[in-house]
Amino acid sequence: MSKIFNPKFATFLASSDKFITNLAQSQSPTFLGIAKEEQERAKALHTELSNAITACDDAQLLAKQTTLTRDAAKKALDEVLQSITRRVKSHPEFTPATGASLGLESTRSAKSINLSNSAPNLTATDKGGGRAEIRFARYNSDGINCYGKREGDADWVMLGRGTVSPLVDTRPLLDPGKPELRRYCATYVKKDQEVGQFSAEVEITCTL
Repeated sequence: MSKIFNPKFATFLASSDKFITNLAQSQSPTFLGIAKEEQERAKALHTELSNAITACDDAQLLAKQTTLTRDAAKKALDEVLQSITRRVKSHPEFTPATGASLGLESTRSAKSINLSNSAPNLTATDKGGGRAEIRFARYNSDGINCYGKREGDADWVMLGRGTVSPLVDTRPLLDPGKPELRRYCATYVKKDQEVGQFSAEVEITCTL
């Protein structure tokens, strides 16, 4: 059976409008077996379709504008982040550990090492007021367990687990008016278990 109206929306809308209008203006629609209620139903559905087409057109236009706004925002953000990334990587204190902590190195691209016979390589920086930053490269471990020992301490004390570098020792100075000697060491952690060897001790004087 052939279709009476073109399925394309614009053509179908125009064709159906013409048919409904001509039917209403004919001398006797009921003579052809078309009840008034059917005509009113067809007219109401035509109006509903017309409104739906307009709404879809508006939505498509809005989607296009929103897409352009999205793409422009992404481009602008990417340019800013690329600029920041270049400056970070060119900074004299930048290390692979810093890159990993900022997400500049993906897990897949991060260097893998044999954790069972490896030890972290630590560096420590005094930040004043008893604060110290302990930097490390995580590689394929889950992080490090870091231990500290202050002058006069009999044993090493676990400071915490570092999953991103740097780990920060925030303990205040024992004597607020006196610099303090501290030592740090660490071992890798994998699945909540310490693995490999302990690092060499690093020594730092925490200042006021």
